[in-house]
Amino acid sequence: MIYIFQGCQSICSLPGMACQGCASILGNMKCNICRNACQACGSCVVGFHTKPLSSYVIVSFLLSGVCGYIAYAASTEDNTCKYKDDAMFQKETFCYILLATAVVNVVFAVYFQMQVWAKIKETISTDGREALEIEAEGYASKLKNQGGGLLGKGLAAAGRAQAETPQSAEAEAGSHERLKIKAKTVQDSFVDTFKKDFGVLIFFLASLGIVFLCYQAKGFVATGTGCSDKEMEGWSYYTGFGFFTVPFIYTLMWYCCTCCAKAANITQEEADKLLEEGGRGDFQRVAQDSEGQ
Repeated sequence: MIYIFQGCQSICSLPGMACQGCASILGNMKCNICRNACQACGSCVVGFHTKPLSSYVIVSFLLSGVCGYIAYAASTEDNTCKYKDDAMFQKETFCYILLATAVVNVVFAVYFQMQVWAKIKETISTDGREALEIEAEGYASKLKNQGGGLLGKGLAAAGRAQAETPQSAEAEAGSHERLKIKAKTVQDSFVDTFKKDFGVLIFFLASLGIVFLCYQAKGFVATGTGCSDKEMEGWSYYTGFGFFTVPFIYTLMWYCCTCCAKAANITQEEADKLLEEGGRGDFQRVAQDSEGQ
């Protein structure tokens, strides 16, 4: 499961990587304004996809877009679908409710991601040693940094590798280390936000209300005149169920499975800033204390 999420994350990060590539090209062309704009855009996209719940935000955007389009089409199409006169609400009212819910769903997805990220940063500033870890450098990355496989070995045999001082070798090794937020920290922050955040409670209750309305609309379509569940009025309540189903599935996976709440990236500068705010020093000191224990 974690590899599926990582694959989707890498695909969604391609636009940001393309922007960073354009920034590099524009930098060679001495177009600094365009380069800075592309670099900022690329960093924003890539940074978004490395944060927890980025896939949930994307799925919520897609769900809201599809449901919003179907609800709008159902409310404006010229057909003879009409609910019974004694129905709790009419088709147009139900479609307007779905349109409003689609907007709220997008806002909540972004809000939830921000709240979880804020909780993660609070945890880092409080106890960075338990929240952060240094990820070991991969074998492929090591070969690349050494100039690639046989070439790196040839240079070492020629004596170039011996010219490095211990200090420079240690600095180079440290420069290749990648900083990660532990998966347990990410999951604990998600669970704590889900349990204690008032906004999450309001959205959960509202989503239950949407399920009730969609269930009622299903009955009204079945008993109405000129209505069909294969037309837009039927697809509207089908997609409306997704406003509860999607958050429920994500909550279940993140709450119970650490493979879904995987480790997240964080920059060295941001980690040091959070640790200094919490009076914990920089990450190098925390890492040394952790190794000493």
